[in-house]
Amino acid sequence: MVIEETEEDLEAKAADIADLHAKIRNACFKLIQEAAQRRGKDVHIVDMYVVPTWKSKMGEPEAALLRDLSKDIIIPAWSQQQGKADHYLLCVLKPAKKELFLLDSLKPDGFGDSHFQSIFSDLAHHIAPGHWTTKVGKDIESFPHQITGNCCGIFILMYALSISTGAPFLFTERDMVHIRKWWCISLMERFQIEGHGQRFAHWTSETTALLKGSLEPIYRIPKSRKRKHEVVFPKDDRCFILELSACLLSEILGEVVLLEGDQAYMTLGLVCTTFRDIMSTVGFRRRVHFQWFDIFYRCC
Repeated sequence: MVIEETEEDLEAKAADIADLHAKIRNACFKLIQEAAQRRGKDVHIVDMYVVPTWKSKMGEPEAALLRDLSKDIIIPAWSQQQGKADHYLLCVLKPAKKELFLLDSLKPDGFGDSHFQSIFSDLAHHIAPGHWTTKVGKDIESFPHQITGNCCGIFILMYALSISTGAPFLFTERDMVHIRKWWCISLMERFQIEGHGQRFAHWTSETTALLKGSLEPIYRIPKSRKRKHEVVFPKDDRCFILELSACLLSEILGEVVLLEGDQAYMTLGLVCTTFRDIMSTVGFRRRVHFQWFDIFYRCC
C-alpha cells in the first residue's frame, strides 16, 4: 500500500524535526552554561525557541534578557531567509566591555543575516547605551570557519563553548565528525539517557592536578629479584624506555590510555615527569580522544 503525503504532512514533519533540533541545541547550551560555571563564569543563554520570534515581532528581545551587565549573553539564531539555505548563527554580547560578536561559520569576515544583525545591535544598545565595538569571526585569533558540509550547528556550539569558558578555538572543520560524537556522548552522560548510564569516567581531581603540575608525581622503583638465567642489563641512571624518541613514546602512551581508559592518565603520570609532560599536552589528549571515538563507534 502506498501512502501519499500531502504538503501539510511534510510541513508537519519539518516542524517536528525543527522542534527536535531546538530541544537538542538547548540541551547542548545547558552543558555549555554548566561548563562556564565550573570555570567561575556565569553566562546567560537565550532559549532557541525564543530567538526566531524576534523577526516576526511575536517576541520581545528585551524580555528574554537579564539586566546584569556582568554576564555575557549568548544568543543562538536559526536564520531562515528567502532564497538562501537555513543556517545557524551566533551572537555574543559582552555588556561589561560593550563588545558585540557576530559569528557566522560561513562568513568569517561578516554576518549572513542583516535582519538579525540589526536586531542584535539594537538589543546591545538597549542593554547598555553608548558605543559598542562590533567584532566578526576574522577578529578572533585562529577562528575556525566552515567551507563545506552542514555542520553550522556544531560550529556555533563550539564557538559558544570556547567563548564561555575562555578556551582557545582549537577545532577545525575536519574535526566535526568526532565533535558530533563527543556532543552525543556528553548529552547521554549529562541527562542520563536510559540504557547508557555513566559508562565513561570523567577526570578525577587528582588527574587534573597532576596534569597542571600542582601534584608531584610518585616515582615507583621496582624491587630487585634474582631469577635463574636472568639477563642482567648494565645499570644506568636513566630508564631505557626514556631513550626512545618523544614521538614513539607518545604513541606507546597513547595505546596504553586507549586500552586502560582515563585512569591510565593518573597511573602513567605518576611514573615520572616525562610521561606526565607528554600526556599533558593538548595535542596528545586530542589525538587519543579522537582515536577513542573511532574505536568506540566502529564497535557499535
